Amino acid sequence: TAGGIAAIDALLDNNGGDCFDSSQEFIRLTEHVQKHALGTPQGIADKIEELPAGGNFFLTFLLVVGIIVVILVITDAMGYTNVFTFVR
Repeated sequence: TAGGIAAIDALLDNNGGDCFDSSQEFIRLTEHVQKHALGTPQGIADKIEELPAGGNFFLTFLLVVGIIVVILVITDAMGYTNVFTFVR
């Protein structure tokens, strides 16, 4: 991060900016990226907390269960599995 701060400071000096402001902004952005990075368990937990509650979970659950049941019935009918005894 020291090289990044030096590069930002050099750019701002050439364009008439303030080095202290660039350092503080770089540190603030770095902390923001680290806090919201999805690669960490805390980042994932934070993102889950921001998601809306509920949604279409029940509909999605029924759809997934329905697809699984249809696949099992088809494989039972073909003789590959024996999950449902009423399917021959």
